[in-house]
Amino acid sequence: MRSLRVAAAFALAALGLVGLAPSASAADAATIYPITEPAGFYEGFGGEITIDYACTMPTTAKDALGVRVLQDVTGATLAFTGSSGVTCDGTRRTVVVDLTSDGNDPLGPQSKGGPARAEVSLQESRLDQAISIVRTDVDPMPPVVTPSIVVDGDVVFTTATQGSVTLDVQCNSWASGVSVSVQGEDEATGDAGIACAQDRTVTVPLTAKGAGFRVGTQTVELRAQLADEVTLVTKVDLRRGTPVPPAPVKRTVSLTVDASPETVTQGKKITIKGSVRRDGEKVKLKTALEFRADGGDYAKVKTVKSSSKGVLKTTVKASRSGTFRYVYAGSSTTEAGASPGDHIVVTPKPKPLPKPKAYKNCTALVKVYPHGVGKPGAEDKGGDVTDFTRDKKTYAKNKKSDRDKDGIACER
Repeated sequence: MRSLRVAAAFALAALGLVGLAPSASAADAATIYPITEPAGFYEGFGGEITIDYACTMPTTAKDALGVRVLQDVTGATLAFTGSSGVTCDGTRRTVVVDLTSDGNDPLGPQSKGGPARAEVSLQESRLDQAISIVRTDVDPMPPVVTPSIVVDGDVVFTTATQGSVTLDVQCNSWASGVSVSVQGEDEATGDAGIACAQDRTVTVPLTAKGAGFRVGTQTVELRAQLADEVTLVTKVDLRRGTPVPPAPVKRTVSLTVDASPETVTQGKKITIKGSVRRDGEKVKLKTALEFRADGGDYAKVKTVKSSSKGVLKTTVKASRSGTFRYVYAGSSTTEAGASPGDHIVVTPKPKPLPKPKAYKNCTALVKVYPHGVGKPGAEDKGGDVTDFTRDKKTYAKNKKSDRDKDGIACER
């Protein structure tokens, strides 16, 4: 009975296989791989042949792959034909195609096996290859299963008009396609090929005929047809979620910083200038001035707002050597950013000068001022002493000790 069903379903497929060219595949079509196993014929069950293929172009024809096996026996040519559905997902797949005789004697003279030729077609691809036929008394044919369709989960629509449903399928080899229709506030239909020997689960794409389905969940009637084997009619939920909007493209900021003077006495004022731009344009933003002491980490010093022209400026007291920078924390529309760092060196405060007084002689004066004392701006006539203490009042009280009259008393 199974051979008769196959023969009836595939009789037309054999008619288009006369005079096939060697294998060739078109772009976006299919590939038929060389046959590596002989065709097998079994006592009382007809025959079969294993075909490897790959395809990307969708097809809904349940007889998409056609096969004819020709064998010359005692001056006559015997022909055996078959066809199968395919699954086109770009991967290499294998299908076992049932073969039945074109004539009245499906087993007859070929029972001892021998050389033959196979002609295979799939979409625009053709294969014409020499093969062999073997005969065995062992029945490898799988048992006929009870066909069934079970809906796996809900019908899901990602947009108003595009969705899919997943089905768990039990089918026989001659059932090579499943079609689905969904009826609710709109009607959607779709179909998919299935190779029963490999596929137990199939996802069927669905397209709405009208405006589609609204966001939310609704109950719909689903009708699924598995070739001529079984029809399922059931109520299921159809879900359509709100599409996730793409993440907004945030604007970018750039900041600069300039701290001066770069060398400063501890406790003196430091001016930190800078600028901020958003997408290259001047902008008024709230930034943070940060400081990192040498060997430490950045920490916030204060908040600094830029002017409408993007100008940043503030002052701080020098405490220790380190690096300043401006930082923008970012917002829902603008990326965070930071300027490069600008390093400053802080020198210790000088010791306070003693109270001005007159010393008896240079011996007494150099005990307090080791290199002498002079007026600010004075220069040693000999040019050797430069590190004398500059104190106008103390020099005035000890001018008598300035023997060379160069404005420095007791230089050494």
